[in-house]
Amino acid sequence: GQCDKTFSDHDACTLSALFDRVRQKNKSMALVVSNSSSSAFSPKNLAKYLLQKGFEPSGSLLSDAQTLVSFLDRESKASRTNVTAAGPNSSAAEIASPMTQDNGLSSYPHVSWDDGHKPAGAPDAPTQMTLLESYRTTANMLTVFDDVLPPALARSFYDHTIDDEGKPWGTYVTLDEAAGVDDSQCTVEALSRMEEPEEVQRTMAMCAVKHLFLKRAGPLIEQDFPKVHGVAVWSLSAGIGSEVKYHIDYAELYRYKTNIICPPLYAGTMHLTPVEDGEMIGGEFGANVRGLEHYRQVGYKCQLAKDSGGLKDLMSPASSSWLRVPYRFNRAIVHDGDFPHLSTPIEVMPATLKRVILGFNLFTHDVGPDTAVAPEHSAKFNSTVRLYQAINAAANKSDRGRVTLADVKKNKGLAKLLVLLARQKKENAK
Repeated sequence: GQCDKTFSDHDACTLSALFDRVRQKNKSMALVVSNSSSSAFSPKNLAKYLLQKGFEPSGSLLSDAQTLVSFLDRESKASRTNVTAAGPNSSAAEIASPMTQDNGLSSYPHVSWDDGHKPAGAPDAPTQMTLLESYRTTANMLTVFDDVLPPALARSFYDHTIDDEGKPWGTYVTLDEAAGVDDSQCTVEALSRMEEPEEVQRTMAMCAVKHLFLKRAGPLIEQDFPKVHGVAVWSLSAGIGSEVKYHIDYAELYRYKTNIICPPLYAGTMHLTPVEDGEMIGGEFGANVRGLEHYRQVGYKCQLAKDSGGLKDLMSPASSSWLRVPYRFNRAIVHDGDFPHLSTPIEVMPATLKRVILGFNLFTHDVGPDTAVAPEHSAKFNSTVRLYQAINAAANKSDRGRVTLADVKKNKGLAKLLVLLARQKKENAK
């Protein structure tokens, strides 16, 4: 009875069926529609709003559902940009960004979750998981790309990481920044002229994102680019015997703030060590295509399972849900951001080399801004995490359950950290 005759009966009923989901999923969008029609959010007003904005229903329920979600995402982002530009006195100023609306919950659905882990310093709120699977255009995807970078550039990326004693580093770039980097900057010569490590790392990140996600993987995932705020990029090096335990990627700083697990929309790994076939045994990448269903059973670094790292399951011939990708120079893997994954122990490798990778997480607009402030594996991320842990420890010791100036004075480590952060903030302001 709520179907609007402005559309055909089928299309109107499609919108009506989607109405409750839209209202719950995106309260910002509900406010936009209400403001545009000066009346309550309803299927009828939603239909009129979509017609005004040029939305064309296809007649297919599945197609309309997918198109409508993408359309509303774009409209909601545009409305938040306009609200910011208009200032706090704008008539639409009540529209909150996903980071602040719903008491910090993002605009994507959440479910209660127990992965056997709670970061020290995270709030006491129950752990929740953000569900992104239905928001990917390309779902259940793992694709391998070989020869991603010009070989000399890939070798240069390896050398720059090793030259700094193999220390991890992390940075954050937007897709626009990656698209805008000139090819002349993505050369061995250009990198060699840069003096600051941070400049080298950001340039490497932009070039890698451009080559991998905009060029090679672009045809598969470009429809989801409007949902991506930016890309966290990091580099890690490892030696013989090293491995990466079973885990999923997520916005770590966001979990410290909210105790909400928010995986990236897509993730990737690039191999940079110049090994020939047969020179490295082990160090394989493994991902489980059952995604969060598998992670719910196994937990954070296998906390909920007896297996220490997922290897027994990975090696079992009875398991068909694991995909294994051998390490190969200049190879990259792109996959769903919530696939649990690991790398097997490195058994054999030339003594003069380290196993070096670039990691990538494509985060949504809900958590991207937080990640950009202190990208994972960066020095700023480490100091920010220590701050959360120190504040939480001080709050736990306080009878009031919160940190006061007196608590800070009693905690020399916290006081020192706050002074350093304040000093850094002043320097950044200058």
